[in-house]
Amino acid sequence: MSKKSKLIIAALSLGCNIATAGDMGAACIAGNMTTPCEKSAWSFEAQAVYLQPSYPDLQSSFISKQYFNPGTTPQYLNAPSISPGWGWGWGFFLQGAYSFKNSKDLTLDWLRMHNTSSTTEIVNSFDGTFTNQYDTPASFNFSQQLDAVNAVLGQTFNFDNESSARLYGGVAYARLIKNTSNQYQDGSLYTNQTSSINGFGPRIGVDLFYEPHFFPSYIPLAKIYAKGATSILIGSQGTSWNNQGNLLKNVTTSLSTTTAVPALEAKLGVVGEIFEHIGISGLSYDLNYAIYNYIGGSKNLLPSSVATGSNTNTTSTGINFLSRGSSTVTYMGVQFGLRYVANV
Repeated sequence: MSKKSKLIIAALSLGCNIATAGDMGAACIAGNMTTPCEKSAWSFEAQAVYLQPSYPDLQSSFISKQYFNPGTTPQYLNAPSISPGWGWGWGFFLQGAYSFKNSKDLTLDWLRMHNTSSTTEIVNSFDGTFTNQYDTPASFNFSQQLDAVNAVLGQTFNFDNESSARLYGGVAYARLIKNTSNQYQDGSLYTNQTSSINGFGPRIGVDLFYEPHFFPSYIPLAKIYAKGATSILIGSQGTSWNNQGNLLKNVTTSLSTTTAVPALEAKLGVVGEIFEHIGISGLSYDLNYAIYNYIGGSKNLLPSSVATGSNTNTTSTGINFLSRGSSTVTYMGVQFGLRYVANV
């Protein structure tokens, strides 16, 4: 074999070896779309959450219908004027993650809100013969609860030195509970209604990060991000209510069915490192504005007699509680907290 042939074979062999080695991991080349270099780390994040739930028909949930003898016109009992501040409250967001290989990650997070709002209003009531009308104080209470848990597998890609994206998919679970109640001080009326949804299903999303140059130097390594995710929650939906009082027949009813609730999530925020300890560990901050939307997350199940407002007691006086509710629940507000990362 000639010397020239030996050189060609050696060059081809070296090229094959390089290609084979490249298949074992991603390249770290600035200016190209790549996956970050191989790195393993644990992280834990804790955020304070200050959100307001939006129930557009919340005021209607307190409306009750007072029935006189058959054939007479029903009387609507008063409902409070719900202020925009109803429902604002604190919660928390916890997240744990493990990053491995070329910025793949397994992430588990939990968002929780549970708050109560109340007010006292002057409402109309009637005596036992339904002939005299008078005013009486009444208390109105609204309680809401949200638990959202997500488990996903993600992959980060670098577009260049300034921008990157994380794609992920996995499963989601959510539980939403809404409770409304009112109690008249004269004992003529007490109503309590609870609607709930428990659902589990698939989840997908994307996080986009951008590190601009216009941040001041005293905000180190700050990045702007936009995050979006969607889920389909399949599970049980239920409604229960209890009516009591001096002028009505006592009614306790519950209904349930299977439902599918689309869930949408969006966040816009900034994240940046506070300190990094020689590449071994680091602490970063996170501040964002978040929106969580559950389409059909607060439907009230009503039997036809109640939904149409008909009087199910045609031989004596009584009250049917006519309760409505928003079909879509939206939580929106701010989140802020710290994230600790420990490299393995």
